[in-house]
Amino acid sequence: MEPRVLVMDEPVTDLDPKGRRAILSISDRLRDRKGTLIVVDNEYENIIKADCIWLMKEGEIIAQDSGASILSNAPLLESCGVMVPPTVALFHAMGWPGSPFTFEDAKFLIKEGGLASCREKNGFEECYSLRKENPLLEARDLSFEYPGSSVPSLRNINLTIHEGEFVAILGENGSGKTTLAKHLNGLLAPVSGEILVENRLTRAYRKPDLARQVGYVFQNPDHQIFAPSVREEVGFGLKIRGEKPGIIEENVSRALVATGLEGYEDKSPFLLARGERERVAVASVLAVKPRVIVLDEPTTGLDYALQLETMRMLKGLNEEGHTIIIITHAMWIAESFATRTIVMGHGEIITDGPTRRVFADERRLSETSLAPSALVRLSNWLGTASLTVEGMVKELQP
Repeated sequence: MEPRVLVMDEPVTDLDPKGRRAILSISDRLRDRKGTLIVVDNEYENIIKADCIWLMKEGEIIAQDSGASILSNAPLLESCGVMVPPTVALFHAMGWPGSPFTFEDAKFLIKEGGLASCREKNGFEECYSLRKENPLLEARDLSFEYPGSSVPSLRNINLTIHEGEFVAILGENGSGKTTLAKHLNGLLAPVSGEILVENRLTRAYRKPDLARQVGYVFQNPDHQIFAPSVREEVGFGLKIRGEKPGIIEENVSRALVATGLEGYEDKSPFLLARGERERVAVASVLAVKPRVIVLDEPTTGLDYALQLETMRMLKGLNEEGHTIIIITHAMWIAESFATRTIVMGHGEIITDGPTRRVFADERRLSETSLAPSALVRLSNWLGTASLTVEGMVKELQP
């Protein structure tokens, strides 16, 4: 239709980095024909090239300025629940001059100003090691092909996940991430190969018993929410198992506390915000007390504050003993929370290891069109072991 003005509302949600670049490149084509692009988004990375940013809060535009001015104003961004570019946060925390948004800009300022020196890589493998005891999930030569498809979605996957791990699965759209995850609790059955849970084939489990071992939270919480109240939603899995009312009440109460939903018992889940519905979906799985919780894109559609809240909740569950497996396109989430990262491409596992080591190998990641965040690229260049602003500050301070 070739409109003069094109408005896109969070156009790259659920897309991998390659897809994001393809969609956002439309801005260059619009500039060539003097068109106007307006993008609504929560992620700073998607609007770095914007000529002007309007920052909104509670129905009002509270700031309207150039991208450089808005994105370097940490207090302003934080007041609106927007993520401060981590490279900006690092420079501010270190007292360094400048507010770089990209790795290239940060590297230039550090070299130009002699702000820090690169150090020898200090044994990433030694700092972070994978757990070897208590294998919980195992895939053996797993292959899968959807009916009517001529291309396998999974090809000879061999994988072991141990109790207590926090695992992130990364990859392009169509790489097989969700297909693999749906095999872990029997939503899909292998065409060939095997899936074992505690050394027992998934096909040997009754569905309710397998759900007790491995809980699955769908990418869209609305695909699994149906009850008229939060209490009924969270207790449904226990009810169909035939648990006694007292046990249901106790488990529901604990699940609501763990997910920060106390006081929501009588509310309709359909009237809650997206982040709250996500927590209801997690609570409904948690109430059954599964040893493993698999979450497909748990932060999709959430602003930064809610993303952080959701991930801290999952980290807390992991510290309590639950094995957590997340599928995500957000590099910073994998970098900040996962102890182990699996990268998939074309239905195969491309790399698998401690998160620090995986993100240190930028060349290998680029084979799947992925790249570390700007902060972690900076960490790789400087030779620091940490993947967070706080950790890097501790390492870099004299």
